[in-house]
Amino acid sequence: MREKLLLIAVLTLASQAVMGESPRPLPAKTTSIEAPFDLKQSQIAPGFHGNDAPAIFRRLLLQNKQLQKSEFETTAQFETRASAAREKPIIGKVTRQSVLSYVCGTCTTSTFDADQKSLVVFVDKAFGGYDDDTLIISKKYTHRGSYMASNAFGGRIQVARFEQYAFQLRALPYSIFPLKPRFVLPMSTQEARAIKPRIKTIILYILDPEDPASASEDSHEVTFDYPFEGIHHTYSLNVKVVDIWLLFKC
Repeated sequence: MREKLLLIAVLTLASQAVMGESPRPLPAKTTSIEAPFDLKQSQIAPGFHGNDAPAIFRRLLLQNKQLQKSEFETTAQFETRASAAREKPIIGKVTRQSVLSYVCGTCTTSTFDADQKSLVVFVDKAFGGYDDDTLIISKKYTHRGSYMASNAFGGRIQVARFEQYAFQLRALPYSIFPLKPRFVLPMSTQEARAIKPRIKTIILYILDPEDPASASEDSHEVTFDYPFEGIHHTYSLNVKVVDIWLLFKC
């Protein structure tokens, strides 16, 4: 079977994918991860990985540190300098106004209807909805040793120390689609067997103009039921989701 790249634009929710129209094959084109995503493109490069969200986050934090007001400049001077700085590229050709992309390989569930000869794909693991506005990109735990703890009643327990580092896309309120995007893709059984394990989604987003990058830290109390002392570091790109595309090889 001839290999081809398939890219389907999902939303608006009443788009051709929801209605069950067939996907179209797309030729390849080189796309830099340091460039904005072109919503009008009809080609995508093999091995496309989207933008480097952690790198963008780090650059934004650096820019924010450089945008501190000096005691020797007036408010007007500072606002002029800050406005000019925000117009500059963050990384490569990416600016604060760019449409950015993240490729997710675990954001869908799918099932093949052998009678109808169609593959039904739900993008239901990208964001949980109104009550779950985050998409975890990476998470790391670091063990920091342990110690013996006791309470007023003489009870003793070994407590493990750890730190957790999580990086995520955090969607602005109401920028999550209220319905789960659904594709009905007509295809043969042979095509479905090849495609199903290779489905990926492209999450398209723009940065929050007011607060594009944020960091938080929290901890919890040690108990006998939960003998762990942990510090949770969370780093977020604050975004508005503008579209979701489906990508797969067959």
